[in-house]
Amino acid sequence: MLLSSVNPVRPLAHFTPSLYGNIFTSSANHDQNFMQFKDKYSEEIQLLEQEVSAMLVAVTKGELGEKLKLINTIERLGLSYHFSDQIEQQLDILFRTEEESDDLFTEALRFRILRQHGYGISPDVFKKFKDDETGKFSESLTKDPLGMLSLYEATFLRGHGEEVLDEALAFTTCHLQAMVSTSNSFVQKQISHSFSQSLHRGVPRLEARFYISVYEEDPIKNDKLLRFAKLDFHLLMIIHQQELCELTRLWDDLELASKLPYVRDRMVENYFWAVSIFFEPCYSVGRITFTKMVTILVITDDTYDAYATFDELGVYTDAVERFDRSCMDQLPDYMQICYKTMLDTFEEFEEDMSKKGMLYTVNYLKESFKVTVRSYYLEAKWLNQKHVAPFEEYLANAKLSTGLYMISFATFMGLKKEDATVEACNWAKSYPKIVQALCSVGRLNNDMRDYEDEKKREHVATSILCYTKEHGGTKDEACAELYRRIENAWKDANEALLKPSPVSVEVLMRPLNMMRMIDVTYKYDDGYTNPHALKEAVEAMFIEAMPI
Repeated sequence: MLLSSVNPVRPLAHFTPSLYGNIFTSSANHDQNFMQFKDKYSEEIQLLEQEVSAMLVAVTKGELGEKLKLINTIERLGLSYHFSDQIEQQLDILFRTEEESDDLFTEALRFRILRQHGYGISPDVFKKFKDDETGKFSESLTKDPLGMLSLYEATFLRGHGEEVLDEALAFTTCHLQAMVSTSNSFVQKQISHSFSQSLHRGVPRLEARFYISVYEEDPIKNDKLLRFAKLDFHLLMIIHQQELCELTRLWDDLELASKLPYVRDRMVENYFWAVSIFFEPCYSVGRITFTKMVTILVITDDTYDAYATFDELGVYTDAVERFDRSCMDQLPDYMQICYKTMLDTFEEFEEDMSKKGMLYTVNYLKESFKVTVRSYYLEAKWLNQKHVAPFEEYLANAKLSTGLYMISFATFMGLKKEDATVEACNWAKSYPKIVQALCSVGRLNNDMRDYEDEKKREHVATSILCYTKEHGGTKDEACAELYRRIENAWKDANEALLKPSPVSVEVLMRPLNMMRMIDVTYKYDDGYTNPHALKEAVEAMFIEAMPI
């Protein structure tokens, strides 16, 4: 029996339409662009890759600073995926030999790179840069802008209780602000950029694009590295454009923007997230399946949050629990579209993953999707009852309603079978520290950015309101607590990345990259709901070709 109501009251949000129209489907033939680029540059790219590989071999006998600078440059130019084994071998030797430096830039670089690769280097290495009398960082360090910047970036790898890094962050932040106007252009641009987006929390592709432009101004740049980086970035942009074209055509064919006009039309942003999480050419399947799953998530989220009545949601929640096409008859027409799209997508996943012997990944994804929908329904219940939950109770559920726990499982479909094992899926199901950190960062950032907009319509009470009602105080005081928790979540993630780990580094990198994607998306606004805030990043990733 279908639900019916005369003019039901719906919590409409009136989301901004897509900014991109048919730009990706109507542009020049992407396949042709790819072949032309390969024909013109493939030999040069292969030669440059061999030459950079030779540089890595040659530098093994060099000074510590020389090794680290080369590895750092390769990584920041976005080229490290070509040389991951070579880099890992060098860092393993470097960590075991415990070679240190009295140069601030080099020592901070050593710490950051080793930490980024999971090595548990102690932050005590920075105590030698403190003044013996005051116990504080030496003021003489301020004469070294690049060293200060290197230390500043290293502090974002800190864990809990690492006070020397907390002190270093305060020290470098204070002094670097004064250096922005006094340093040369090459250093100045890096400092300004780091203040707006730290390297560790940045989206890898965007950081590579920025650094390529800055490295071009480096008076001691390596022209071969720069050339390789430009060609590689351009090639990957063409690959990403091909995939985005395929996905936007699929979205257009489904006609969901017209059939479900209340849903955020964000196929481009969904794919931006996918590239943020795994950009390398070998992860094409991962990007496409992830984008499709996020699209299903957003359709479901907006149905619960911005359209359906409470009675309709009860029936829909039961239908999701069953995952059965026979449930269709019980749903309103618009929900039948949502439900069918969901079932069709999961069946497509099952078919694809069965061929790879990885059907179990879809089963985990399906169960986590049910967990997410239950969290949506609980929020709808609280809203229906005008209930403001205690802060911790709200947060426990709201971290799941971000959908980030669920889409963590979506990443497994794009990994190799030796990484996306049943054991790895069980690890993710256990809600490990790094996944909890991901959900916390996602929820708290989202709640702060959307607080004012959500007050304008009927919406469940979120973090700020729950916190102020329970603890008193102002919105600013509540936000200060949320920021404190975000920083703690990043420390949790940094600790979870250290070796040894129960899963491969390929698995660990996905929640980390999702945290980076969130940091960029919600830096100053909700860049997903308000796509203008993310427009510059999207254009840099997919539209504005880099001169080569």
